Amino acid sequence: MRAQSRMQRILLPILLLIGCSQAAYKLQERYSWNQLDFAFPNQRIKEQAIA
Repeated sequence: MRAQSRMQRILLPILLLIGCSQAAYKLQERYSWNQLDFAFPNQRIKEQAIA
């Protein structure tokens, strides 16, 4: 029983570390925009929103 408990205490943190590193890899930035603009229906509404 003690050997199994010790193995679980060693194995669990290793598995958690691997899981966290995989999650961080998936969140890496793939593309970023320099500018983002909303498609306003007309110039007047755009100016009102900015003001």
